[in-house]
Amino acid sequence: MIRLSKIRLSASKPLACYSRSLRQTNLKREHYIKRFSLYLFCLTLSAFPPLSRGQQAAPSATNKPDIVSDMSGFKLKAEEIKGAFNPTQPASAKLKVKELESSWDKAEPQLRPKHPKEWQLLDRMIDRVIKVFEQSQPAPEQASPALDELIAKLAAPNF
Repeated sequence: MIRLSKIRLSASKPLACYSRSLRQTNLKREHYIKRFSLYLFCLTLSAFPPLSRGQQAAPSATNKPDIVSDMSGFKLKAEEIKGAFNPTQPASAKLKVKELESSWDKAEPQLRPKHPKEWQLLDRMIDRVIKVFEQSQPAPEQASPALDELIAKLAAPNF
């Protein structure tokens, strides 16, 4: 008796019988492969929300809420800096500026690839705020506009 891929050959059965069972095995295998690929296709489609009739996916429309949510923490920190800024005692505001700088630097690997243009503009604005607060006595006429501009841009980034 010879064994070929789970089919036992014996001298009493004709060879045509074995080829028919082999074909049936291959058909079953193809059937399962087709069903599995259909399942994967349906699973992939279910991962994305359906579009309404006549609605088209606009990259800028879907991108803006993502930018706003990414920047909301930085906006809160900038508002805290503005609230803590006192021209006679700038120490607490300077500390908060350092926190803003470190959190911005930590978020760079995620934000820069996602929003390259926005990141570059906001990075320059944050650098401007940092430069103002690096002085021993930050001037209110420099600090206030820099913070207001940064907060406004972080609140509604229209890029």
